[in-house]
Amino acid sequence: MSAPPPDDDLVSACAGPRRRFNWAAALLPFWLSWRRLHGWQLLAVLLFFILDAILTVQLQAAAERGQLGLKPHDERPVFWSMAMAYVALGLAEGFLADALLRLRAGRLLRRLRAAQADHARAMEVMRREGRGSRGGAFAMGLGLLILPAWVPQIFTANRGLERKAYRAAMKSDLRNLVTAQETYSSEQGGFTARPEDPAPRGVAYRAGPGVTVTMGIVSPTGWNAIARHEQSRETCGVRVGAASSPLDTVGAEGEPVCGRPGRRRE
Repeated sequence: MSAPPPDDDLVSACAGPRRRFNWAAALLPFWLSWRRLHGWQLLAVLLFFILDAILTVQLQAAAERGQLGLKPHDERPVFWSMAMAYVALGLAEGFLADALLRLRAGRLLRRLRAAQADHARAMEVMRREGRGSRGGAFAMGLGLLILPAWVPQIFTANRGLERKAYRAAMKSDLRNLVTAQETYSSEQGGFTARPEDPAPRGVAYRAGPGVTVTMGIVSPTGWNAIARHEQSRETCGVRVGAASSPLDTVGAEGEPVCGRPGRRRE
């Protein structure tokens, strides 16, 4: 078996062995910068943000249409688009890494040939240039620290938003009930235990989708009620007049408070 040509030996000293797919380039953030491909790394970052923006717009449009299991004002498209852009660029970098490294090594070798460097000097330079840069190593390490904190957001980003939305829906329905009871009191006197009934027994009150409002104590001097959402474990309550709070905490009169059973209420 014949020895490799000198130029191939020099290129391999800088670019490393040939690979069809470079897993390190695909998985590690800023790997291109670590291998001194700074221009290509800058281009990859720019493409990441462009692709992320396009995917975010498309996923948010799907959320507005109720597609892909998403809901309007969903936060998940923001993190899903970042994940999809990262995977797409990672695959591209994995397949292109070998070609980019050899392109850089070829350019460096031509400069050395133009400077009439001998083989030993050229090998020394190519090996030195084949080592990772310190700045790129720092960027890659920083990316590896940030990535584990970011990945869980892809799966949990929407939980806090959903809890706030369910809580807001229950509080809104309870405030509407307070208004409806005030209307009933001004017209009929007292308060009604069946606000959902039409007048004169009630005010045709209706809770929003997914929310169930249940009246508690109703007397001529006050009333209370609780609200539950079918997608939430929290319970919200409101009191008016002399009625006690339906929860184990006392909020301001007419102002809903929420919480989970056995926990401190908000």
